[in-house]
Formats: sequence, structure tokens, C-alpha cells
Amino acid sequence: MRTRSSHLALLLVLLAGLGGLAVLTRLSLTAQRLQQQTAHSLLTGLATRVAARIETDAEAQLYISATAIFGRAGLGRMADARTPGTPEGILKAIPAVAACRCASVLTPRYAFRADLGAGSIRVVAADSNAPPPPELAVLRADLGARTRSGGWEFAIANRLGPGGTVIFYTTIADQPQVLVGFAVDTSMVRYRIFKELFVERGAVLAAAGLAAGDSTAMSLQLRAKDGSLLGGFAAPVPTDLQGVATLPAIFGSWTVTVGLNREVVAGALGADIARSPLTLMLVLASLAALALIIAWSAAKRAADLAAVRATLIAGMSHELRTPLTEILLVGESIQRGRYGDPQEVAGAVDIVVREARRLLRMISNVLHISTTGGSAAGHATPQRLGDEIRRVVEDFAGIAAGYDCAVSVRIDSDDLVAVDLEAVRQILNNFLDNACRYGGGGLPVEVVLSRHHDMLRLAVNDQGQGIATGDREVVWRPFVRARQTGGREIFGSGIGLAVARQLATAWRGTTGIESSVSGGASVYVDFPVVQEDA
Repeated sequence: MRTRSSHLALLLVLLAGLGGLAVLTRLSLTAQRLQQQTAHSLLTGLATRVAARIETDAEAQLYISATAIFGRAGLGRMADARTPGTPEGILKAIPAVAACRCASVLTPRYAFRADLGAGSIRVVAADSNAPPPPELAVLRADLGARTRSGGWEFAIANRLGPGGTVIFYTTIADQPQVLVGFAVDTSMVRYRIFKELFVERGAVLAAAGLAAGDSTAMSLQLRAKDGSLLGGFAAPVPTDLQGVATLPAIFGSWTVTVGLNREVVAGALGADIARSPLTLMLVLASLAALALIIAWSAAKRAADLAAVRATLIAGMSHELRTPLTEILLVGESIQRGRYGDPQEVAGAVDIVVREARRLLRMISNVLHISTTGGSAAGHATPQRLGDEIRRVVEDFAGIAAGYDCAVSVRIDSDDLVAVDLEAVRQILNNFLDNACRYGGGGLPVEVVLSRHHDMLRLAVNDQGQGIATGDREVVWRPFVRARQTGGREIFGSGIGLAVARQLATAWRGTTGIESSVSGGASVYVDFPVVQEDA
């Protein structure tokens, strides 16, 4: 009887061990899959980083070269007001740009002046074999798109002109229907602007974190919006990992596609791609009964961290690149002496400060969402928030202007609350960024501090599309954004509201979303009111 009981106990232990091994094997397979996904995200992020670096360099080269020609031709914001802007002036500006050696020389095939209202175009050819001028309908449609976007000094037509030419153009002051521009062969743009990028690809890869010798693992294609190939090169080894970056609309929405060899890049980065969990399975088989709980916890934590890491990489790539590109463009223009007027220099410095603050706020949000664990806040002296609210809105004015968003403040009540002012500042900054990003676009945003029952409510009201009822709770989760409407894609990391809720909860506050009076969104936080001593 005892022997039978021992055999039964041994069988139960064996079955328990086999069950544990099966669970751990499944976890090891899940961990392997997540490791492969994370490695793929890392490598794709690197390819996108290389493409973004090339796109940023190309954008700076195009900006400097085009503004040099237009400025010396009496066109654009940096024009000499004493020189009228004419097609002949554009052709005469080329020798001056070449002499100053301040920019790559874009030799035009022809220059033109188009009156879209009158339906006429006048061309001054620089050579006898100049192709026909662009169609007025194309220029009219392109200008319509620019007028809606606003804030541009010159533009490249979204599709190539006749004869394979790139069309640069700008408007005449006080004559929005009059365009003056020039056409350049794609070969000229490829040679003058992108030659160094093609040749110095090793340096580009080194800047992205790879060795210069890995340049054989990189291919590059540059295409116009209509799909025409502007230039590029193929790698001597196969490339199957791609990153894409797109120049802004004023630069023709050209796309830069970088291909990288997966094995070469993974080897250089040390991003190992797991191929078989056999070794792990053998180890787990010998320790299945003893290490079941520990292995389960470790594998689940690794899977969660890998998923968060992959989501963070995908969500922040565009968000961080935008202010960095703006700072780089303005900084290089200052460095090259492109701003002569002290007011222009001051305006450029304001842009750098504004984008740096924006970048610092995003980094602060990322650090907060990555390190906080829901710990309780400390004790704060009861205080009023009105003055701090006004200071935050005043500091946010530069960023709001970049969104074309006007922010006002209304203080209906300023009761005492026990909350840290730095937490309030970060919450309000995140609310304002969301309101201007999704509900701004030329529409006003209002910050309201008011009494709501026994709570002090800080609300940010916009006049945008609002947030659907079904999305009003999920948008507070990290890396989740509300569904966008209107056909306009707005980039964001999806962590601003999550950080705001964490901070509010730590100080006994509650957050929520309602419809504003105008039909937009009203995002708010309520803090308990502290009774004043009699």
C-alpha cells in the first residue's frame, strides 16, 4: 500500500513538473517572440533614424540654397527691399550666390513669373533648350494647399515640372496670386544638394551609432511625391530593413528611403535575434519544479518591458524629431549668418527656445511615465493656484503660437488646495499641449479655474472636434490616443494625459473629460478644497 502511495506521489510530482515545464516552455517561446519583435523595432528605429538624419541634412541644404537665390533676387523674407523680385533678378542672382560660396548653386533652366488670377505666365530662359513652363493649374492647386497650411517662405512644387525639373517658387508681397520662381533639372538637385549625402554615407551611419565601415550595408532612394526617382544608390549586400522619412510639404513632400542589411546592423549593435529556445528549455527542464514561480514572474516582466519598450520607440520617433529638426534648421541658419537683421536673429532665437522647451517637456513626460510607480506624494502647504496658472500660460505662449493657438485664462475661484505647484505646472502644460495640438488650429483655447462643489477645478476648454464618449477613459492610458477625424493626421506619443492623471492622483485629485460649451473637449482636474482657518 505504501509503495502504491509512493508511486502515486511520484507520478503527481512528475505530472506537476511536466505541467510546469509546459508552462515555462510556452513562456520561453513568448519571450523569444517578444525578443524578436523588440529587436525588429530597434533595427527599424535605427533605419528610420538614418533616414531622418539624411532628410534633415537635405532639408537644410535645400533651405539655404533656395533662400540664397530668392534673397538676392529681391524675394522672400531675407530679400533686399531695394531690388524688385523678377525672373530676370533670379537669373542675375546666381553669380552672386556662386561668388559668396554661402550655398550650393542651383543653376536654373528658366525663371518665371505667373499671375494665377490673370491666367498668364512669363518665362525667361537661361538656356536655349529650356523645357516648357509648369502648368498654371498645377501651380494654382499647389498654392491653394500652401495657403491653407501657412507659414512658408518658399516652396517646391509637389510634383515634377515638364522635362524632369524641380520647381522652386515664392509669392510676391501683397500679391498672393502672383508667383515668381525657377526650374532646376533633377540632376542638378541630385548633384548639388545630395552628392555629399550619397558619398558620405559612412559618416551618416557613424552619426546614427554604426561604424563607418558598415556603409556597404546601406542603400538609399530619394523620390518626389509623384514617385519619380530623384537619386540614390544600391548597397553591394542585400538590404531588407527599411526606414522612411518625409520632407515637409514646402520641400515637395519628398521621401527618403534607407535600406539596411539586417545581419550586419544587428551584429554591429549587438541586437541578438533569438533563433531557438532549446538551451533555455533544457535548463528549465532540470529546474521546473523548483523555479516555476520565479521563472513565471521573470518571463512575464520581460515580456511587459519588451512590449513597453517597443511601444515607446514607435511612439516617440516622430515626436522627438520635429523639435530637433526645427532647432537644427534655425541654428544652422544663424551659424551661417543668414539672419542679418537683429529682429530676425531675435525671432530665430525665440524659435530655438520654444522648441527646446517643447523637447524638454516631452523628455520630462517620458521620464515620469518610465520611472513612477504610483507612489504617494508628500505634504504640501495649502496655497492658491491663480498666479501659477497665469505664469504657465504665459510661458506656454511661444509653443501655442507654433500651433496657431491663442490661450486665455479665466479665474472664477481661487480657493486653497494642498498640492505641489510643480505637479500643477506639468499637468496644465500637458493639457494645453493636447488642446492646442488637437483642438487648436486657429481656434481659441481657454483655461478656467473655478469651484465645482467641494473641489477646485482646473479645466482646459477647446473648440475642436471633441473626444468621443467611448474614448474619454482610454485616452488616460499610456501610449493611447483618441481616434482622429477630419482626415488630418496629428502625431503624438500618447503619454501626456497619462502623466497628468498620475500626478493628479498622487495629490488626491481626480481627472475627467467633458464636452465644452462650444462642442469641443473640456479636460479637467479637480483638487479637494482646503478650508481656511477662521
